[in-house]
Amino acid sequence: MTKKARKPNLILPALKGKIGKWFYYSTLMKFSEASDYISLTTDFYENKNLSDMIQRAIDDTRSEKIADYISQVQERFFPSMVVAVYEGAPRFHEFDVDAKKKPQVASVDISKSHAFGYLELSGEEILFPLDGQHRLSGIKKILNRLDKGSSSEIPDDELSVIMIGHEPTKSGRQRSRRLFTTLNKRAVTVKISEIIALDEDDVMAIACRHVVEDLRGWNREKFVSLKANAALSNSDKRAFTSIVTLYECFRVIYMALAENRPKESNVEKKERLRFNRPADPWLEVYLAAAETFLGETARTFPEVKEALDASDVPSVVTKYRKDTGGHVLFRPRGLSMLAELVAASINVDGAIAIEGKDADPSSIKALARKRVREGVRYFSDIETDITKRPYRDLFYEPTSQQLRPGKIPLVRDLFLYEGDLVSDRKIKGIEKRLEKQMGEPTSLDDFMQG
Repeated sequence: MTKKARKPNLILPALKGKIGKWFYYSTLMKFSEASDYISLTTDFYENKNLSDMIQRAIDDTRSEKIADYISQVQERFFPSMVVAVYEGAPRFHEFDVDAKKKPQVASVDISKSHAFGYLELSGEEILFPLDGQHRLSGIKKILNRLDKGSSSEIPDDELSVIMIGHEPTKSGRQRSRRLFTTLNKRAVTVKISEIIALDEDDVMAIACRHVVEDLRGWNREKFVSLKANAALSNSDKRAFTSIVTLYECFRVIYMALAENRPKESNVEKKERLRFNRPADPWLEVYLAAAETFLGETARTFPEVKEALDASDVPSVVTKYRKDTGGHVLFRPRGLSMLAELVAASINVDGAIAIEGKDADPSSIKALARKRVREGVRYFSDIETDITKRPYRDLFYEPTSQQLRPGKIPLVRDLFLYEGDLVSDRKIKGIEKRLEKQMGEPTSLDDFMQG
């Protein structure tokens, strides 16, 4: 790594600590300081090209999204960044915390009394991130966007930075590489149930919470299972569906309903729906679409309304969800299939300008309700008894009375064929998939008639 020109010395409030064999300093840095003093270039290898691989691995799109998050979200927050420090002459200036002079801290562990102070960087140190590369890149990007003399508070935002010592030797680099992989590779992905329960940016999660907290009928205790899995256990006689299933339903409908922004791919739109909370008027559009899907489903399929209105929900659930068959919408994968069919109907009419620059939220809300309502009604006459075709021998195996959720995409496509929503080329693909499943050539029309 090329050594840069010396920067001004920097004094940071810090706590000194030790975990395992690592000594570290937990400090506070302003965004502007982190941008100026911490480099994205690492020192993991003597071979500069190998070190550059780490920098090239930084996803520019992800960094841009972090920059957008910083600029758009007032309640922005980041976890601590872990930074390696080497060269220069960092010094820790310990506070004088004398228990004898200050009786109020007499019970403080003597080792902790030496943990408070300031960390002084001489300006010659080289700092690079072990964890938080994309956060740092995003910070650098947003600061570059700001005009000189800007009154923005962003440069003065404070970031928690944990600094550890790095030795530019073979063993030191190996030690830092091991910590890098520990911090990055072993991070646990957040579970979908945790996203639904806590995420304030994910529009599907917000809609799910709205349903189980505020939507009449659906907010009854245990009517929607709040367990971490989409599937419902055989012993669950109270729940109509699961909150994880609702999340998937809303995701596919929102993806069809919301118009892509200029040059925005579907992957990027999916990320936007997950990470960029809309302004409240637009959030109401998404919530209205969710309410319409569930409300129209209940109006269109009387068995669902029966469950919603029942004083004895378990008696209705056990009538329509049983080992010997039942109603497809009482199966989580059946309800999400209906959402996929509705999304296909919406795709025919085209997406609408949700969050459009010049669009009126109230007008768009009415249009969103109309599109979802029409989508449910378009498939109002589909077969719902899972012992009949097209479910029998695909989704439902009558001999073993087992469900095969992996076959639902074929069932869905058969309904799309029946509804004239597939191309001739796709019809041939459906025929081949059905032939493979049944073991012999089978006419789609004959199969649907049972």
